[in-house]
Amino acid sequence: MSSQESFSSAQRSGSEAADLCIAVAKEKVSEKTDDPEAQNYDEATEMFYNGLRHERLGNLNAATLQIACAFLLNSRSINFATALPTGLDQTKKDMILDDELLVRLVMRKPDSYACSVLAIMLGQFMGRDPLMGQTFIGAAMVVIDMLLVEIESDPSRIESPEAGILGVLLTRTNLLFQRSGLHMTMGNRKKAIKDLTMALKIDKCFTKARESRACIYAAFKLKDDRTIHGEFKRVVEEYHKDNRGNEVAYGWLAVTIFNDSSLGSIDEANAYYDKCLKATLRRDEIYGQRSIDQLPEIIQVAHLRFQQHPSESLNSQRNLSGLIASMRDTTVNDEESRKDKYVCVKCGAKRKPDGGTVMKCTRCKSTSYCSRVCQKADWASHKHFCKAVESIASIHVEVEREKEIVTSYD
Repeated sequence: MSSQESFSSAQRSGSEAADLCIAVAKEKVSEKTDDPEAQNYDEATEMFYNGLRHERLGNLNAATLQIACAFLLNSRSINFATALPTGLDQTKKDMILDDELLVRLVMRKPDSYACSVLAIMLGQFMGRDPLMGQTFIGAAMVVIDMLLVEIESDPSRIESPEAGILGVLLTRTNLLFQRSGLHMTMGNRKKAIKDLTMALKIDKCFTKARESRACIYAAFKLKDDRTIHGEFKRVVEEYHKDNRGNEVAYGWLAVTIFNDSSLGSIDEANAYYDKCLKATLRRDEIYGQRSIDQLPEIIQVAHLRFQQHPSESLNSQRNLSGLIASMRDTTVNDEESRKDKYVCVKCGAKRKPDGGTVMKCTRCKSTSYCSRVCQKADWASHKHFCKAVESIASIHVEVEREKEIVTSYD
């Protein structure tokens, strides 16, 4: 999925939004990776739900500020739905932003920076509405144009950290990126590319703009394969190894080699496709597993290209769902193997009776047991080993202390 598609992905059905409420309460994605985007997602998610809490308490200034910052930091953090399922309990309702509440927040103080950002958000999330979509997009475009003019007249007044406006998130690059998404919703690819290019001129390391532009180039065949290959190669070089955009980039790197053999060998294409699939598994491990039909189209396209190739050495000689399922099983088995690294020295069990990892002797840290029963039963033979290990450890500590004393004296 490209960054341009991220806005539509943030608009969820009522049931999907309700499911997300449960998922959010379980764990933070930044606990699974050190990717800065994951950290941003967690921070943005926390700000979003804080904003909803402020709204319920009647603190509308804080509510609009928190939700606007969350949207600019990571739009996927916004749990938005146009319709809530009937019978949904109030706790879950309180964790969902619907269109009526968003409109009320936008109209609260339209001239403020925060409400202006919420107007942009309304255009992004409701832009495909058959009745009001184009009206919302038009209003969002006007807001962005006005903000860009204001910032360009004196960038430091709004963009600098000292200004303290919306957490330094109200920048020209962010606004141009948002406008490019609105242009794509309206089918104006030329203007979308122009905005992304302008953003990259301001900040050449604004990688999500490069990724989005490359996706437009590739999906609509607006550039040659060499240009597209070069753009995606730079994207994966700049992104963290766990970035959710890597699966698309690696998929296109493989396909462009198929389209133009001067870009690399079939083995290099296969290596890129392997990275594509691994990036897909890693993305699902961090952000939640998707079904095959929810994966970016380029993954299926790349797989078909490999299936059509005569080589039998490639990793694509079966259907995509079977291939990914096999890789997921391997990943799970590897994880299970790591968990089963130690076994109970008494009975040979790999896990405790409750399924947990076996425990180590608290004294020697060298012998594992699945339960207190096994540990007590083995103590008669283990105590001699345990004391010996403890003695060796104490000698090692004394030696290290003497080294420290000598070093300090020198």
